[in-house]
Amino acid sequence: MITVKLEKSVMENEEGINHIWIQYQQFPGAEGITGVRISLQLPEGMHRLPNMNGYPENEFGAIEMGSPIKGSDVLIEVYTGKAVPGDKGEISVIVDCRDDTGQPQRYTHSVTVNFVNEDEMNDLFIDEEVTGRVKQLRRSLGDEWEFTIIKPVTIVQFNELSELEKKYRIEY
Repeated sequence: MITVKLEKSVMENEEGINHIWIQYQQFPGAEGITGVRISLQLPEGMHRLPNMNGYPENEFGAIEMGSPIKGSDVLIEVYTGKAVPGDKGEISVIVDCRDDTGQPQRYTHSVTVNFVNEDEMNDLFIDEEVTGRVKQLRRSLGDEWEFTIIKPVTIVQFNELSELEKKYRIEY
């Protein structure tokens, strides 16, 4: 039903960054599902940016998927600023909706994130599937970073001085 993947297996406990990929398959009775809302509960010291897909979010940060459900996934960038207490944390993804009879439904999925110091990042595993999806989404939204190397150019001009330049020019 819900699959949650982290881009990096470990995350720096201070000034770290990671991406969460939330995928959802067909909900039971999905043709009648309405009011789908996805929210996250993050460990202390971890913060998030608005979802990368551009779905609207309410004042509490819950992602409003609309009716009928748009898309099949959500990407969210999370980060740590100051040092996070502890070496592990739990990220919970909560999906609230109403089924075809109008009854509220809740689905929850949790993943554990390991926090390490910067010098311990050597044991890092990067999920290339998540990285590929982040790149694909950024490209589709026109948010692709491009680096261009520009060589410096020196222009030498041999011009005659105007009368005013000749009169007021100060030679060093």
